[in-house]
Amino acid sequence: MAGHVTESIFSGKNIAVPLADVCFINTWDNGNIEAVMKSSRVDASGGYSPTVYLRGDEGKAFLAAWCRFRYELELDTSKNLEPGT
Repeated sequence: MAGHVTESIFSGKNIAVPLADVCFINTWDNGNIEAVMKSSRVDASGGYSPTVYLRGDEGKAFLAAWCRFRYELELDTSKNLEPGT
């Protein structure tokens, strides 16, 4: 099935994030994750709002869920880059 994903909502300990609304993700040296949503606008401080901040294991779980979501979503449209194809 084209574009079929097994899960489209990340449900963490403290937050639920619709994965399709994530525009881009920043990862910080300390392991924290910042997910900027598609509906974000630059606020008065120069940051994006709304932005979701995740720490530690919850951040790692979010990143894994988002990567799985994107992989499943784009699987049928990804080009096979193996030699000879």
